[in-house]
Amino acid sequence: CDVAYFRMILDQLGIPQTQPTIVFEENWACIHLSRNAVLHHKSKHIDVRVYHLRDLCKAGIMSVLKIGTDDQVADALTKALPRPAFVSHRG
Repeated sequence: CDVAYFRMILDQLGIPQTQPTIVFEENWACIHLSRNAVLHHKSKHIDVRVYHLRDLCKAGIMSVLKIGTDDQVADALTKALPRPAFVSHRG
């Protein structure tokens, strides 16, 4: 996960991180998978990265929090947005 890599770089630069890094996510399924270690029939084919994400959350290195779709600024870089939404994210 990029969060662990950037935290390692900051630590090597003498800027240790004492609190979990917050990652904002709009997808409830992703948030629940990062918090819940229980697998069920809908989540049996999960990529290894999800397990790594779950381990980082459990270790207190990162925390995944819910953010509304309208507030997710990264959408302007990853999706085709209607003009009003793009302009509001642009600042």
